[in-house]
Amino acid sequence: MLARGIAVIQPIPKHYVAPLPANLLPVPSVKQKTTFSCGSAATLALLRYWQWDEYSRVEENDLRAALHTTEASGTEPEPIAAFLDHRAGMAATYRHGDVSVGDLESAVDAGFPPLVDLQAWRDVDRPWKDVWDAGHYVVMVGYDSERLFFMDPGTLTPGSYAFLFRDELDERWHDLAGSEECRVNRMAIFARGSTKPVALSAPLLEVATSLG
Repeated sequence: MLARGIAVIQPIPKHYVAPLPANLLPVPSVKQKTTFSCGSAATLALLRYWQWDEYSRVEENDLRAALHTTEASGTEPEPIAAFLDHRAGMAATYRHGDVSVGDLESAVDAGFPPLVDLQAWRDVDRPWKDVWDAGHYVVMVGYDSERLFFMDPGTLTPGSYAFLFRDELDERWHDLAGSEECRVNRMAIFARGSTKPVALSAPLLEVATSLG
């Protein structure tokens, strides 16, 4: 199923930590309320980043109907992009296939954190390239020479932010999409706002943990 989120019943793995990058974009932390609502949680994080006054008191379950989020299918990327694109002062585009890590980095450099659909929190220990049923949305918030950093809505990430080593993203950056569950690679939603993003205080946890 597409980006349904994490399985909360699995044990917490041993986490490795890394210092937050110098170019960190302070996307607010939003944790998903269910195993299938990472898409609505990640979308809300972007909305709070760009339009804090309007969305600071909105909960992720308030967005599920508009995003067509369901327990059976999670959240497809097209409704997310359409919803963000129709917000006043925002624009969003969904891309897949030809998206590069450089595209993600350029968006971060411009101050526009992209939403990325990848595999995370698998239930079975298989190579990531063979895992297609652990779709999960994260928001890229920074990078350094070795790692890519994300705001992770998953509840097994103990703080706000998680990281992947660069070669890991290549192995994980795919998901199933649509009613026919087609295999799609390199999925990302590029969103930007016309207002100054929220300025939050430094995160309480000054490190990121490895994305499960």
